[in-house]
Amino acid sequence: KSDTLVSRDAQNAQNLELWLDIAHTGLGGAAREQSLSRLCAWILVAERQNLRYGLRLPNGEISPNSGEAHKRACLQALALVSF
Repeated sequence: KSDTLVSRDAQNAQNLELWLDIAHTGLGGAAREQSLSRLCAWILVAERQNLRYGLRLPNGEISPNSGEAHKRACLQALALVSF
C-alpha cells in the first residue's frame, strides 16, 4: 500500500556484514569468467550501498570492510584469481 510507512534502522544496517563468495554465484566451474563478472557487479553494488562486505575466492578471502581502498583490493583479488 502506498500509505504504509517503512522505518529503516540505519544503526543496525551498518553492523551487517555481507560475504560475496564465488561458490554462491550460481554458475558452474565452466563459467569462470561469468562468476568473476558477477562478483565484480556484487562488489560495485555493495560499495554503492555502503555495505560492509568480504570476498571469498578459491585462493583466499578478504575480511569484510568498505570504502574505496577495500573495493580496489577486492577487484584486484578478482583479477588475480586462478582456478
